[in-house]
Amino acid sequence: MNLQQVVTRLQALADPEKIVIKERKFGIKAQNSLGIYHKDLKDLAKEIGRDNSLAHALFETGIYEARILCSKIHDPMCITKEQMDQWVMTFENWEICDPTFRTPLPRICI
Repeated sequence: MNLQQVVTRLQALADPEKIVIKERKFGIKAQNSLGIYHKDLKDLAKEIGRDNSLAHALFETGIYEARILCSKIHDPMCITKEQMDQWVMTFENWEICDPTFRTPLPRICI
């Protein structure tokens, strides 16, 4: 699956009401959110599989849920310190932070 296909899938899953629910129920405020639950992102991630290049491209879209999806398809052992520093500066809440850095010891990947 390529970047445009994934973005199209994310847009198809968009639900503005979920943005309101997540803010009210969980205190999650995020810019450029489509309103997609984690369950749906997990299902999409399983379909995509591991893909570090796609993960990085998704992060660069600036779409909140694309960034969460990034955390589900990139190899957490392959993140660099520079990537961590760059990504963490964009985090707006716990929902994106928690799944992104679930592995403490990165390694260099080719």
